[in-house]
Amino acid sequence: MNVRRGMAGLMCALSLLISGAADPVAGALDGEQPVGLRLNDGRVMRIGTVNFRTADHQTMFKVRLDPTLFDSYFLSMREFKCLNGRDLQCHVPYPYPMPSRVTDGDLRWLEHSLLFFVKSPKQYGARLTEGVYYQLRWNGRGFVGRPYWVDLDKLAVPPADNLPPISVEQDGVEARDDRWISQLLIGGF
Repeated sequence: MNVRRGMAGLMCALSLLISGAADPVAGALDGEQPVGLRLNDGRVMRIGTVNFRTADHQTMFKVRLDPTLFDSYFLSMREFKCLNGRDLQCHVPYPYPMPSRVTDGDLRWLEHSLLFFVKSPKQYGARLTEGVYYQLRWNGRGFVGRPYWVDLDKLAVPPADNLPPISVEQDGVEARDDRWISQLLIGGF
């Protein structure tokens, strides 16, 4: 991370927070930030990057996962990129056009860019009913995502209102602590 740019973003966020002018998260991260998964043993596995670009009071983002870390699996008639561990954690790309932006602390589109499902290596097919949604929160240095179980079969139908279709409040059940991946991290690790 470019330290000077990171510090400038953090100072901007702090001044906005103190003045109450806007959401402190909107301008806090700028440029390329690492994306990682915290394993239950405390280690962090870097899995890609998010490039943030702020202009006109909104922050655009682009997620890029490192293809060398993910293995390809053909599950339920489609290819998924999966991480191997105690179980498989497979990335589920959001299947519809979406605005790749965060505004006013609304991180739902970023969260929808980082959807996964979990399955045992011995199970057959994709397990979209065992989806993992990471609800992101700002911790002062970056974003920390707490995992929730969600049913990703909900993505089979495009949303009518172009709003993020998955809501932790309506659809999620907090994940147990015994998973091999305990958090998703963006920046600040």
